[in-house]
Amino acid sequence: MKVLLLSALVVLLAGCSGYDYTNVSPEQSEVGMVVDVPGADKDVLYDRAAVWIASTFVSANDVVQNKNKEAGRIMGRGVATIYITSGMTQVPYSYRYSIRIDVKDNKARIKFADYRDVQYQTEPEYGYLAAPLIAKMNALAADFELSMKAEKEATADADW
Repeated sequence: MKVLLLSALVVLLAGCSGYDYTNVSPEQSEVGMVVDVPGADKDVLYDRAAVWIASTFVSANDVVQNKNKEAGRIMGRGVATIYITSGMTQVPYSYRYSIRIDVKDNKARIKFADYRDVQYQTEPEYGYLAAPLIAKMNALAADFELSMKAEKEATADADW
């Protein structure tokens, strides 16, 4: 019986030992990208950014908090869920984050920051939480880059 209890304790503790408890500051978890788009003016890039938000997020109206076409800025809030393996299960962690898109002639910039746990309002302070969240934001930034560099406008589908 003692061997069984000891084995269960070892398995339980081994499941927790793989986490990265390195402290991560909010500045370290910010993700941003500047996209060069030669020949595209501010209005075209703004429209592409608006289409990207509408096609990327389930409820774009809930995501966008502020839009200013003259300034070339879209600001909003999103929610991302990451899954952390804990023993034989995966535990979901949902984080709110801010999105800021700025556009000007020939350039677009996107920035993700201000991550807060939906339930506890805490930042992802450890590496095991921040790393998958940063990876998810980098994937969104890469998708944004593809949308900004798209030659054909998503809204101009004249052949239908």
